[in-house]
Amino acid sequence: MQTLSSGVIPQINLVMGPCLGGMAICALLADFVFLVRKTSYMHVAPPPEGKSGKEVGEAWVHAKKTGCYEILANDDEDCLQKCRQLLTYLPQHNGENPPFKANRDDPNRREEELLELVPVDESKTFNMHRLISLVVDEGEFFEIRSYWASNLIVGFARMGGYAVGLLANNPRDKGGCMTLDAADKMASFVRFCDAFNIPLIWLADCPAFLPAKDEEVRGLIRHGCRVIYANAQATVPQITISIRKLYGGGTLAMPGIGLGGDLYASWPALFQGVMGPEGAVAILYKGELDAIKDERKREEHKKKRIAEISKHLNSLEQKQPQEFIDPRDTRPFLIKILKLLNSKTLEIPPRKHDNIRL
Repeated sequence: MQTLSSGVIPQINLVMGPCLGGMAICALLADFVFLVRKTSYMHVAPPPEGKSGKEVGEAWVHAKKTGCYEILANDDEDCLQKCRQLLTYLPQHNGENPPFKANRDDPNRREEELLELVPVDESKTFNMHRLISLVVDEGEFFEIRSYWASNLIVGFARMGGYAVGLLANNPRDKGGCMTLDAADKMASFVRFCDAFNIPLIWLADCPAFLPAKDEEVRGLIRHGCRVIYANAQATVPQITISIRKLYGGGTLAMPGIGLGGDLYASWPALFQGVMGPEGAVAILYKGELDAIKDERKREEHKKKRIAEISKHLNSLEQKQPQEFIDPRDTRPFLIKILKLLNSKTLEIPPRKHDNIRL
């Protein structure tokens, strides 16, 4: 019954104590799993000899390592309160739209702080959570899986009273790179929002997928397929705003119009391409740089090559944004576009189901 109801009604499980064996599997069949610090623990097999169930399946293990949760609550009361808060963003079933919530936040509000929040230097970080709070209604953002794959931020907010799903790269964690865990996190969130008529907004500042051996051997390609499937199949309104940079595979994860999105806009300082100039120089001129033994001269030569290749990368034809916007106008711009896309409909080819790579 849980799987038959999936995508028809939102399903929420509150695990507020032990959840063992087959019941742990049932818990994860829901769309949202709530855990409580210190009292919740969840595992399938008996714990290894010498270890307790709490050690292998305590709430923090799932929050930080496994991703088998959506919300980590401080106590039972906090768990119930957070569940009530989540329900305010969700429709009762897939045949209706999410509930509208009127508020006093001006839809035309401009934020001067956004001009100074994001450094033009793409190597410097900034507070993406702060950016989100300045754009959404009354600064309220209900974040999902905040401790797991925190290089990607996902959650619910309101724009002009209407519920939206927000996805944003977090430059303070792994520079905002995508990872296989972040790909899974995005795919599951996108598919939920699409099933329940919640528009999607991507705030992109992504230097591509993380170039790491551990990521590749764990199946980065397979997990990357999942996020491409999810983004390409979504039929709800989809808007991508490039905050600063968007390189390589990041253009698939933060999809723009390439995977069926409705609008790709950008702030004025846009860096995009197959990869960043530093990465390109490291690959193309590795032998040349390694041959320079003097560290100071090597750095000077590296900077020279980066400057040269930056001009070349910027001259390459890329999928340009359909519109450039003043950062201060991000909120009124998004609300205006969401209203225009409110009646969006798409026809899907008849089939039994898709065959997403799992």
